Amino acid sequence: MEIKRQVAEEIEREIETHKNSSPLHPGVVAEILNSTLGEDSILVLDCGLSTFWVRDVYKSPCVRGVLSPGGYESMGFALPASIATKIVYPEKKVFAVIGDGGLLMSYSDLPTLVENNINVAIVVFNDSKYGQIWQLQKKLFGDRFIAVDLQKIDFARIFEAIGGKSISAETVDEVKAAFNEAMGSDRPVLIDVKTDFRYNAPGSDLLIQNQDLEIGHITDEGSPRP
Repeated sequence: MEIKRQVAEEIEREIETHKNSSPLHPGVVAEILNSTLGEDSILVLDCGLSTFWVRDVYKSPCVRGVLSPGGYESMGFALPASIATKIVYPEKKVFAVIGDGGLLMSYSDLPTLVENNINVAIVVFNDSKYGQIWQLQKKLFGDRFIAVDLQKIDFARIFEAIGGKSISAETVDEVKAAFNEAMGSDRPVLIDVKTDFRYNAPGSDLLIQNQDLEIGHITDEGSPRP
């Protein structure tokens, strides 16, 4: 319970400190989801650094209001899962939260949304990184990284090319306006949000410190421990 309290306090401090940061802090975007979605909404999560913030910040106002891949940590889960969720619960407003790396795993499902007019809002945390892998490599190897960079991708233009409605957002006001527009939309919407990958997942440092964890059991030199 002490770790849980410390994590909650850390999240609150982070969001307050970076509420006006640019690119946007993923926790700030999660707070906006908190104030936008209601009891008639379902939030579908992907995996990865950005969605960890949403997982820990978002407070669902209803039972079964959040769907997540859980321990499977399947990148790309949120897009097809949100399509299925909307088909099963057509009366609900379905939002999917996914990173740019995750969306690249399943973006071939985007035409399905448009062709069948499946009214889902896809929120892309676009930071040009495999953020969770970047964080792990930074903890283990300092400033030595490999295969964590993504080129800048304009997912809004991709969705428009398919025939969908898209919105790009880089500020708090733009995100709020985009979420409110998606809530009232009768067609699928993709919201491309520019976020910052540099913020660790909530409580990760505290958990490692309190549980004396050795991530991956790897030495500073990069070779496995015996």
